Amino acid sequence: MPVINIVNIRGGHDSDAVTHFYCDRRSPVGNPFAMSHKQSRDDVCDQYEEYFHERMIGTSIRDHEFQEYVYDIQRAYVDGDVSLLCWCAPLRCHTQTIKNYILEEAK
Repeated sequence: MPVINIVNIRGGHDSDAVTHFYCDRRSPVGNPFAMSHKQSRDDVCDQYEEYFHERMIGTSIRDHEFQEYVYDIQRAYVDGDVSLLCWCAPLRCHTQTIKNYILEEAK
């Protein structure tokens, strides 16, 4: 069974045999919610989870780009191990929402 790892961009990539997907703010699936002194990591990750599901059912061009990126991750996962790269791992990260979605869809 393939594995989805969440990897910190700074930490290097775990293997050339793994397909890597950047999930930081520059990617289509980046978390648009920034932490401020009033918001915690949990708050912005929870906001992203709602945002993610809205984008997956959306119909705009931006939603389509978002959906295609997620589908690319899904297709790669079917073929083997995948790493989701972000700056905040190993702390709680929005990429956990992406990982959970892909694992649920693979059932």
